[in-house]
Amino acid sequence: MADRRSVAAFAVVLLATLVAGCNGPNHGKRSSAGVSSAGASSASPSPLPPATFVGPLTRELRYKNAGFDLRPPGGRTASASWAQAYATCLTGAAICDRSIAPTIALALVTDPNSGQTQPDGSTKLLLEDTLAYVITYVGVPCRATGGLNPISPRRTASPAPVRCTVLNFVSAADANVIYSFQGPQP
Repeated sequence: MADRRSVAAFAVVLLATLVAGCNGPNHGKRSSAGVSSAGASSASPSPLPPATFVGPLTRELRYKNAGFDLRPPGGRTASASWAQAYATCLTGAAICDRSIAPTIALALVTDPNSGQTQPDGSTKLLLEDTLAYVITYVGVPCRATGGLNPISPRRTASPAPVRCTVLNFVSAADANVIYSFQGPQP
């Protein structure tokens, strides 16, 4: 099984459509100071840009290419704060682009394609109705993977840069990174 923190090359649709009305002027709460490392004074500048927390997911989303589902959390509440989840970007546990301000939402996440086989032959899913913060970066520079296109008449030595979406699923119980994805923007 691949390391949870490894980058998976999945085609991922934009998470910007995650919360209804997220393009409006009053779409969410923006942190005023970003997230700073533990023990730092509030006057010191944050090494992370301010994130936009849009709150709980308001509708279901199915990411067909990546194979995971996001649902509204209903009455479930988080023990960890969204700022604690965002602080995982300071630890290296999450895949974060420190030059882009992310969007963060709270959701129930299920991925039926990743898990561990149990002794009885069943599979224990890594993410199954897991309450998590979804930290999303859109427009992150990345490189295509998979080698050259053998049909293309214009082969190049290295793939052209593309823009990707990065998703981090961070436990709403303890602010530990559960899983991260990176894939080309649709």
